[in-house]
Amino acid sequence: MEVQYHAHARSRQVERSITDADVEEVLRNYETELPAKSGRRNRYKSISGRRIRVTFHVLSTDEYYVWTVTAEVSR
Repeated sequence: MEVQYHAHARSRQVERSITDADVEEVLRNYETELPAKSGRRNRYKSISGRRIRVTFHVLSTDEYYVWTVTAEVSR
């Protein structure tokens, strides 16, 4: 899997303590996928008590461009 990151996504990863491994786990083994704006997709997965959202665009098979990431406490 190849993952490229927008600078905004990198800033949010640092701000929210989300690792590259977390992002890849969400992309590979997501619980939910929903459409987002401009042809992007959102994938969600709960990891270590947090629900992580990855907003991305598929570049090709097994190649992704991540626009942003978020995390909130799982309920």
